[in-house]
Amino acid sequence: MLDRYLSLELYIPMALRELKKNRVNSLSAEESEILTDILPIMKPFAKVIGDISGDKYPTCSIIIPIVNCLELTINKIHPCTDVGKEFKANVIKNMKEKLFHVEKVPSLSIATLLDPRFKKLHFHQMQAAADAVRSIDRELKKQKPAQSTHKKLVEIGEGDDIWKAHDSLLVQHQDRVTTIRDSDLDEELKHCLKLPLLPRQANHLQYWQSKGAQFPKLAKLAFKKLANLATTVPSERQFSKAGLIDTPNRSQLTDMHLNMLVFLTSCTKEEWGIS
Repeated sequence: MLDRYLSLELYIPMALRELKKNRVNSLSAEESEILTDILPIMKPFAKVIGDISGDKYPTCSIIIPIVNCLELTINKIHPCTDVGKEFKANVIKNMKEKLFHVEKVPSLSIATLLDPRFKKLHFHQMQAAADAVRSIDRELKKQKPAQSTHKKLVEIGEGDDIWKAHDSLLVQHQDRVTTIRDSDLDEELKHCLKLPLLPRQANHLQYWQSKGAQFPKLAKLAFKKLANLATTVPSERQFSKAGLIDTPNRSQLTDMHLNMLVFLTSCTKEEWGIS
C-alpha cells in the first residue's frame, strides 16, 4: 500500500481536491522522504513472509538461508534520513534478538544441511552445523539399508531480490569443498557433504530422488526431514477454507465430506489439468 501511495503521490492532492476531502491531509515533503527511505527496508520482509508461508512446497529448509539473506539484503540498504537510519538499526537489532537461535533448532538445521542447495552455506554458528551433522549421522546409523523412495516433486518458485544474496554467496563458495574431520561419520553423509552445492532454482526433492541409489539411507532421511513446513500458515488456511464451506446452510455436512471439499478447494487448476 505504501509503495502504491508513493507511485501516485503527485496525483493524490488533486484527487482529494476533486473529492473535496479537505480534512484529509497529504504527507509532507519530509514525511514522503522518510517513507521513500524506509520502504526498501520493508520490501524484503514482504518477500520473506510470502516464501516461508507457501503451502505448495516444503519450507523447513529455507528458514536459515532466508534469514541470512534477509540480513545481508538489509545491510546493503543505506538510508539517507535520520529516521531511516534509526529504523534500519532497530530492524537489524530486533532480527538478531528474535532470530539468533534459529540455527540451533534441530528440525531447521538438519533440513538445511540436507538441502543440496544450501548445506552449511548460510550457517553463522559452526557449532550448530556440527551438531546437525552429528544428528544426521546418528539417524543414518540407526537405519537399515533402504531403497530409493519416490515422492511427488514440488519446488519453490522463482525468487526475488531477497535471494540475490544467496546467489552471490554461492558464486563465492562454488569451488569450496566441505572438509570432514570426523572419520567416524557415516560414509553416505561424509561423501554427500563434499559434493558441490546445487543452483537455487534446482528441485532439491528431485535431486534426492535421483540420488536414491547412491545414498539410499540419506535419501530416505532427506525426504522425511525436508517434507516439513516451517510455519502454521498452511494449516490456518485450511481452517479458513473449512469455515467458508461449513456454513449454516450446510449443517448436514459430515466430517468426511467436509475434508473432501476442503481438499478439492485447495487444488489449483494446474493440478486438475485445467488450462
